[in-house]
Amino acid sequence: MQYGSGSGGKFRRFADGTQECWVTSPEVVTDTLVDSRDISAEGWEWDFPAGFLSTPNVHVTARRWSGAHAHSAMIGSGSFGVNGCKLLLSTEFMGNSGFLYGYAIGRWY
Repeated sequence: MQYGSGSGGKFRRFADGTQECWVTSPEVVTDTLVDSRDISAEGWEWDFPAGFLSTPNVHVTARRWSGAHAHSAMIGSGSFGVNGCKLLLSTEFMGNSGFLYGYAIGRWY
């Protein structure tokens, strides 16, 4: 296994070609309400700490700054690539702000 990190989080590479990347975002502020869900108008841009061979699967979990609730963040739209992604998230969690845990898995060779 190979481990590494960078400004875009941490990564782990396995000998079979699998790569995992993960990160905790800076604060994300939700500022538009649509159908009782907060939308982050600016979205969230994540540059992976290591590139993938092809576009990875990306998963996002949300957590607000205060309170006990954490919910999945639904990816409303976005652009995905081998070096990163930009996501517009539909959430039911934040109130005004919180942070996101990002996880990507795919092939590095």
